[in-house]
Amino acid sequence: MPTEFDFLAGTEVAKFVASNNQVDYIQGPLGSGKTVALLLRAMRHAQEQHPSPIDNVRYSRWGIVRNTLPDLKRSTVKTWLELFPEHIYGRFNAAPYQIQ
Repeated sequence: MPTEFDFLAGTEVAKFVASNNQVDYIQGPLGSGKTVALLLRAMRHAQEQHPSPIDNVRYSRWGIVRNTLPDLKRSTVKTWLELFPEHIYGRFNAAPYQIQ
């Protein structure tokens, strides 16, 4: 399990991960790192949130859209759980849809 991720500075993937745009997109060929970049960016934004004063937890919600539910399960969810395994980062919550 990698704890650091290296992106070549100046690449579109690195720019996307570092971006703070409210609406953004990334495109490229199969296997170019788009899903990993998207998920690392989501985690980066979640880590930048202020912790709750009640329990010191950083709460975050994200919506990630794919063409179909099988695409979402096969690609995005699988990659998320590889990058951020539940035994380290806590339970992955797919509510309101159980997609696992």
